[in-house]
Amino acid sequence: MAGAIAALVFVLVTLALGAFAAAAALLIGAVVAALWRGRGRAVATVVAAVLAAAVVAGLIWYNSDDDNGQASSSGSASSGGSVEVAAGTKDSTGIGSGSAGGAVPAFVRTLTGHTGEVTGLAFLPTGAKLVSSSNDSTSRVWDVASGASGTPFTSGRGGYCVAVSPNGVTIATGGNADQSARLWTADGGRNAATLTGHTAWIHAVAFSPDGNTLATGSFDATARLWEARTGKTKVVLQGHTKVVYDLAFSPDGKTLATASGDGTIRLWDAATGGALRTITTGWTTVSSVAYSPDGTTIAAVGTDGSTGGIRFWNSGTAAQSLATVDASYNAEVVRYSPDGRHLVTAVGNDVRVLDARTGALTATLRGHTDTVTSVAYSADGTMLATGGEDRTIRLWQTDSAPGGVPVQPPSGVGS
Repeated sequence: MAGAIAALVFVLVTLALGAFAAAAALLIGAVVAALWRGRGRAVATVVAAVLAAAVVAGLIWYNSDDDNGQASSSGSASSGGSVEVAAGTKDSTGIGSGSAGGAVPAFVRTLTGHTGEVTGLAFLPTGAKLVSSSNDSTSRVWDVASGASGTPFTSGRGGYCVAVSPNGVTIATGGNADQSARLWTADGGRNAATLTGHTAWIHAVAFSPDGNTLATGSFDATARLWEARTGKTKVVLQGHTKVVYDLAFSPDGKTLATASGDGTIRLWDAATGGALRTITTGWTTVSSVAYSPDGTTIAAVGTDGSTGGIRFWNSGTAAQSLATVDASYNAEVVRYSPDGRHLVTAVGNDVRVLDARTGALTATLRGHTDTVTSVAYSADGTMLATGGEDRTIRLWQTDSAPGGVPVQPPSGVGS
């Protein structure tokens, strides 16, 4: 009987923990057998129960503990990417935890080919192709289904940013060395126009929702509005005192928001270039800005040198910040999913997915080996692309869909 107990313990532990635990299983069996013979069945039964409880506790710990010592659920579709699902995450403002629902993004594949940092990403409207820019001075058009890249086209010395027109016909890129933006045909990478006027690097480009206007932001502390068809300057937006890092049109196309190294976000009339409002963020630098899909909320990431995070404002009044989420980290970029349920930010090598309603962390996407500097959703929200200083692009399958729930800023915080 004792031998049978020892054999059973050996088999169960070996199956659960692998061959590495076989020695431990044999030792347990030997102890139980010895007690069975020398001390009686009652003592052996108690010892066996205690050892079984210890094995169960060990199994629970073994299967739930990750390399950070936190409970998480991780997995990857193939090598190079993983997802850590947040459990009960609570941000620094006490907004609370929550979930936007649905499955978390799943890693699909890694795209390689650039020889420099991937600085910008944009999907064509159909979602079948992805455009990237890099400081290797090229841009590439990738087939999302296969991961294949077309012939790279030279997008200006030190290409830094990219955007695709709403009709998918034109690609815009900005360079950080030649101080110009360029327009390209999306079907073949033919240079259609070169836009000159900035006196320093161009850090951001964006098309208006109707595709008629292109906006650019530069290290010369200005933004410019251009006629997208001709490349002619419409108006120069002056007011920032430092680099314009990012810009975003409101969903109705009437307003342009610009984020600057001077710690402010400025709102401009997209038709006339007139200054509308200035948001003093409290940060020394604002790295990125985004409108919610319903246009009611502006989200931004920035830092004061020691702390950062994500903040939200009512886009109509630009009043005091509605909320600050996770002020303990400095993020590079922020973007809403097309359905408005999620926000994505890049923090170091990781991409964080947040519930746009509560501000709670729902997942962390891992796989990049250096700082992530660019993210982009496909128009239908089903694909997310991430790129950065490791010279790679990673594709993730999401559960988002267009026409989702109305967007509200994080709840539980007054304006």
